[in-house]
Amino acid sequence: MLRDNSQLLDFIRDRIGEFDLIEPRRKQTLGLISELILPAALAGRNISFLFVCSDNSVRTQFCHIWIKAAAQYYGIQNLKFFSGGVSVKGIPQPLINTLKSAGFKVKSLTNSSNPHYAIKISREQNLGVFYSKYINVKENPKENFCAIITCQDVERELNLNMRTHLKVTIPYASPESILGAEEEQEEYNVLAKKIAREMLYIMSTAHEILLETLDEEE
Repeated sequence: MLRDNSQLLDFIRDRIGEFDLIEPRRKQTLGLISELILPAALAGRNISFLFVCSDNSVRTQFCHIWIKAAAQYYGIQNLKFFSGGVSVKGIPQPLINTLKSAGFKVKSLTNSSNPHYAIKISREQNLGVFYSKYINVKENPKENFCAIITCQDVERELNLNMRTHLKVTIPYASPESILGAEEEQEEYNVLAKKIAREMLYIMSTAHEILLETLDEEE
């Protein structure tokens, strides 16, 4: 697993080493997502998670990418991840720069205002194609899924249009577009580390719960 990508593996291990930086109350909220993974993992049935924010360009993309990478790192299967927004805005270049610096392999597939990117965590492990999209696109789940809200201003839209199995709000501050490319990039880097840390925590906790449950059944 990730044997051919030591750069990303080092980044992941660094974030795992920072779990103590997550506040206890935040850990409790993230743990709700971890607990939902257990029945699916034990029964071998799929469960879907939809990350939702205003425009599906930064926070939800980071979450979507990192939760998939974390699931592969911990070897947890039968999970499906999606993302969407109430509007569409292309993934910004600073986000792509941050992914590359962490060790992801990123390939641009389109040259448009809403670019599509193919992302891998190693030569053989694809995460998929990522781009900004609406919540209600055909590929996203419409009912019986876990909605993970990464900003506060879309909850009303979600309540109007979807029937969720569970709704969890884990808001993140949006990177500010400030003067100076270096300062802006650093904002993205800080956000990426926080989201990576928390998505890895979700999967680490789910992995621990799963192992404990299997031990009890033996």
